[in-house]
Amino acid sequence: MQKTPSNSEVSQARSQAAGDKNQSTYFIRLGEEQLSTHPQNALGSLSQAVEISLRLQQPELIIKSYCSLGKAYSQLKRLSEALTQYHNALAVAKTCGLEQSDILYLLYETYKAQKDYKNALKYHEARYKKQPPSVSANNAIITLKHETRVFLRHVVHDIKAPIRIISNYNQLLKKSIKEVKNEATLDYLNYTEGAIKRINALVKSFSNYIAIDVKQPQFDAVDLNEVLELARNNLDTMIKNTKAIIKADSLTTVQADFELMAQVFEALIANALIYKKVDQVPQINITTTKHNRHFQFSIQDTGTGINSSQAETLFDIASGPKKHKNNPYASGMGLIICKKIIDKHKGNIWVESKQGEGSTFYFTLPIISDESLT
Repeated sequence: MQKTPSNSEVSQARSQAAGDKNQSTYFIRLGEEQLSTHPQNALGSLSQAVEISLRLQQPELIIKSYCSLGKAYSQLKRLSEALTQYHNALAVAKTCGLEQSDILYLLYETYKAQKDYKNALKYHEARYKKQPPSVSANNAIITLKHETRVFLRHVVHDIKAPIRIISNYNQLLKKSIKEVKNEATLDYLNYTEGAIKRINALVKSFSNYIAIDVKQPQFDAVDLNEVLELARNNLDTMIKNTKAIIKADSLTTVQADFELMAQVFEALIANALIYKKVDQVPQINITTTKHNRHFQFSIQDTGTGINSSQAETLFDIASGPKKHKNNPYASGMGLIICKKIIDKHKGNIWVESKQGEGSTFYFTLPIISDESLT
């Protein structure tokens, strides 16, 4: 028969638990005080805090201990070990249904420090992930703006052609296989692959455009130097293939949606790389100017330039996607999406260009607080 603990034993156990909790809290506080001056000592203190917190099985203390220990590893430039601690904290928070925002931010910052921008953006997006749309949000999606419906019509029209190509060439491929004509088979496969790429580009652009139209941007303090670095990283292959030279001012911090601004920089730089002159190394110069009420940014290239009649329709959704021979698999929606994003940020975007003399794309972002934007 199991012995029932006496009152004195219960009281002693509670006192021990309270003492352990106080001890864990003490080691966390001590470790955080040591972070800036003696990070190696902080490592020891915070490791003890983790051990005690795990023994107590108190989720809040465990999470705080893991996060503080991760900060100590970060201070010592041991980023992989810091990530392990943050992921441990995230796992506990998810299991217990606790707040994850601060942990996701630590993961974002650490991956960014490692220059792992793919994971950095993943945890940035996770931090701001919204709940399932409400009834009013669903109604907003159903009653899309006129320009979105126009875009949908263009996309549906453009999707028909690649689908038809896939269908036709698949039939030819079957005949070719029967006749054992390998060269023709490869040609047909290439056509099919090209059509699929075009479909994927159109669908991706459509999804992006719709998301911008119906999703509330997450405005935060965004360092545009980091945004530019992410865009350059995403375009690394294109930059290397064209041997492009990209120069940039030290950019500023603005109130913006990080993910959306990354799309703008990536689209404008990609545009300059696609429309480069034949046999010329593209040069791109990015500058920023502060005015009374807004920042103005410019992305200048040495490409083929644009004639005035084209320039008027570049950002116009009603004109539809802009196809170009230099990259037939692109959606042609990059600049239209840029305008949608800048509109969401209450800025302006335009281009100044002459045929054969390159182009300069400008956009502005207001100097205002995030409260004014929401």
